[in-house]
Amino acid sequence: MGRLLKSIMLDFAQFEREMAAERTRDKMKARAKKRLWNGGCLPLGYDYDPENKKLIINPQEANIIKFIFETYLKEGSISKVVKALNKKGYKTKNGKDFIYTSTRHILENLSMQEK
Repeated sequence: MGRLLKSIMLDFAQFEREMAAERTRDKMKARAKKRLWNGGCLPLGYDYDPENKKLIINPQEANIIKFIFETYLKEGSISKVVKALNKKGYKTKNGKDFIYTSTRHILENLSMQEK
């Protein structure tokens, strides 16, 4: 009898966890449809406007993004883009030098949005 009750309680707990996760996903999708920011690390090129709860373009960082894409189209190499970024003294959102993976992520992020 004890094992049966324990098993039933565990099943209900699992069900509640799944329902909470589903509600959270649904709420995040609804926020995204309204073009509201769901949180996380701010992408390079944007700042957060807490009043409207939306991302706004940061013109200085947007120029870095433009430079990344123009250089990649010209050079065809992420490594060369990274060298050019660091040579010009550009920094990431957290003030660090660019590395291969962060630059690749920026390039891949846009290509994922186009699909």
